[in-house]
Amino acid sequence: MRGRLLILVGAAMIPVIGIAGGQAWHDHAQDLATARRAAQAVQEQAVAYHRAEFDLIEEMLLSLATELPRLPPEACDATLRAAQALFPRRLADVWLVDRDGQLRCGALPAAQRGGPGYGPPPPHPQGRLTLGGFAAAAAPGDAVVPAVIPLPAEDGTPRAAIGAAIRLANAVPVETAPPGGGRHHAWLIDRDGAAVALTAAGEADLPRGAPPRDDVRSFEGAARSGGTQAWSIGTVRPGLRLMVAVPMDEARSAARAALRWRLVEIAGFVLACLGAVVLGVELSVARPLRRLADQVRGWSPSAPYAAIQDSHDPREMKDLDNALLAASGALAQREVALQAALKQRDLAIEEMNHRVHNNLQIVASLLSMQAENSPQAEVKAELALTRSRVRALATLYRHLSRASRQGRIRLRPFIAELCQQLGEHAGVARNGQVRMAVEVEDMELDADHADSLTLLVTEAVSNAVQHAFPKGRPGTITVTLRSDGENAVLIVADDGIGMPQGADRADALGLNLIRGFASHLGGAAAISGDDGTRVSVTFPLRRD
Repeated sequence: MRGRLLILVGAAMIPVIGIAGGQAWHDHAQDLATARRAAQAVQEQAVAYHRAEFDLIEEMLLSLATELPRLPPEACDATLRAAQALFPRRLADVWLVDRDGQLRCGALPAAQRGGPGYGPPPPHPQGRLTLGGFAAAAAPGDAVVPAVIPLPAEDGTPRAAIGAAIRLANAVPVETAPPGGGRHHAWLIDRDGAAVALTAAGEADLPRGAPPRDDVRSFEGAARSGGTQAWSIGTVRPGLRLMVAVPMDEARSAARAALRWRLVEIAGFVLACLGAVVLGVELSVARPLRRLADQVRGWSPSAPYAAIQDSHDPREMKDLDNALLAASGALAQREVALQAALKQRDLAIEEMNHRVHNNLQIVASLLSMQAENSPQAEVKAELALTRSRVRALATLYRHLSRASRQGRIRLRPFIAELCQQLGEHAGVARNGQVRMAVEVEDMELDADHADSLTLLVTEAVSNAVQHAFPKGRPGTITVTLRSDGENAVLIVADDGIGMPQGADRADALGLNLIRGFASHLGGAAAISGDDGTRVSVTFPLRRD
C-alpha cells in the first residue's frame, strides 16, 4: 500500500515538477536576459548623455555663428578663445573658415592651427552639426572628433563654417555602470569604424572580426580575448555611434549556479513531500493496518477479539476495528451454537447407532430361533450365515456408538472382536478344530465404508468356515489388516483344501458379495485358491 501511494503521489507531482522546472529554466533565461538588458541600459544612458553634450555644443556654435562673420579677425579670435575657455575640458579648438576652407579666426594661436576640420565646409542642407573621423589630440591618450556647422548663404550655398574639436575623453561619462553594478566597457565608433575606448578597455575587449555594421543594434559573441560579451550599440549623431559591452561569462556562471540551486530546491521539495507522504502513510494507514492485522491473527473463538483502545488511528480504522469486534462477537456466538448443534448431532448419532445395534441383535436372535426350529439343514446353514452377518453389523454399530470420533471407527479393536466372534462360531461349528489368527494394525476408517469392510470380512471368514475344512479337517483362518501408505491391505487366508474346480463362477453368491464389498471400499478383490483360499483387497483409508 505504501508503494502504491508513493507511485500515485509521484505521478501527481509530475506536473508540479514540470511547472517548477519550467519556471527554473525561465528564471535562468531571465538572468541571462537581465545581463543583456544591462548592456542596453548602459548604452541608452550613455547615448542620451552624449546627445545632450553634442546638442549643447551645437547650440553654442550656432549662437556664435550669428556674430562671428561680421567681426574683424582679431575680435573673432578673441570671441572664439573666450568660448573655448568656457569649456576647456570639452573643446580642444574652435574656428571659423570661409567657403574655400580658408581659416578666418580660431581659438588656438596661429602656430597651432591647421588641425582636423579646417577644410571646406561639408554640404548640409539643414545646417546641422556634422561630425568627422576621430583624430589624435595634443594630450597623450586623448582623442578628438571634429564637428562642423555650415553657414549657408541666401542662395543656400555654404558661405562659411564654424567648427570645433571636441575632446572625447572629457565629454563622455566613463563612470556609468550597468544596473546592479558589474564590469562593463564602452567605445565611441566614428563613420570609418574606428573605435575610441571610454573605459579601461583594450584592443582585446573589442569584438572579433570587422566593426559592426550601422544597422546592428545588439548582439552576443566572443571578444578578441576569448570571453563572451553582450554588445549594445546606439547612435549618438550621424557618423558617431556608442557601443557598450557587458561580460556574459560571469553572468552565465551565476545563472547556472542559480539554476542548479533552484533544481536542488525542487528536488528537496519533492523529497520532503515524499517523506511527508511516507510518514503520513506509515502513521495513518500502514501502522494501524498492521496492528489491526495482528489483532485479527490473534483472534480465535476461545480468545475473544479485543478492540484497540486509546489509539490515534483515523476514524475509518476505528470503524473497521469496531466492525471486526462486532463480527467476531457474532462468530463466537455462532461457534457456540455450532458446538451445541454438533454435540446434539453426536448424541443423536450415538443413540441411533445404539438403537440400530439393539434392533440388529433382536433380528439376530430371531434368526437364531428360526434356524433352531427349521428341520432342513440347508435352511439352518443359510439362516446361520445371515445371523452372522447381522451380528457383525450389530457389533459394528456398537463400536460406532462408542467411538471417540464421530464418523470414524478404530479398526484394530473392532476387527479383533469381529474375528473372535466369527472364530467362536467356527469353533463351535468344527468342535474347536478351526483356529482364528488375527493381525491388525491400529488405524481408522470412515463409518460410510466400515459396513462394507465388516460384511467383506464376515463373508470371507464364513466361506472359509463352510468350505475350507470339510469332514472335520482342522486348520487356521488368518485375518491380516495392515497399512500401506495411504491405503490398507486386507488379507483373509486359510490353509484348507482351496477352491474346487469351477468354484469361481459368475453365479457364486459368496464371491460376488466379496467383490461387491471390495468395490464399495474403493478397491478390488484378488481371490486365489492354491494351497488354501486367499482373499486380498487393497483400499484407501481416506476417501473424498
